[in-house]
Amino acid sequence: MICQKNLDAFALIPSPRDVFTLGQHLKTFKLRMESLNASGQKLTEFLNTHPLVSKVYYLGLDSHPHRELSKKYFTNGYGGVVTFELKLSKRETSELIDNLKIPYIASNFGSAETYIEQLAPFTYYYLSEEDRKSLNITDSLIRLSIGFNDPVDSIIDDIDCSLARYIATEVH
Repeated sequence: MICQKNLDAFALIPSPRDVFTLGQHLKTFKLRMESLNASGQKLTEFLNTHPLVSKVYYLGLDSHPHRELSKKYFTNGYGGVVTFELKLSKRETSELIDNLKIPYIASNFGSAETYIEQLAPFTYYYLSEEDRKSLNITDSLIRLSIGFNDPVDSIIDDIDCSLARYIATEVH
């Protein structure tokens, strides 16, 4: 009786509905991951050639310093989380993110929805500017997590349209 009481209190046993849902999701997991990997690669290739993007962090790029090592462990792709840095100010980066239509602004990833965040004020707000700088966390560093509900071409178009506003102005 005590064991059952503790299990119930700590929710260590999933409900039948949770088990069913997990089973359903596992049936399509491979297809979703293949799509996510392809989307991550395509988005990264777009960002890597954009004139307002100064740096892209993604293991799927040949230029990544750990590319060869990553091939050993990531045999089917590199996922849908892409981190990149813009040639924009903190304010301009915030405006750009606010103007995007598809991604939700959130400090999260791995969801059906696409999420985006400006890392310095969201995740590393507690660090001083000096500490962030020592970790190469700039005010224009962005993390985007592609959701499997959003077509990557729509995400790319959304980002491209938002970046186009800044192309006519002086690049920082």
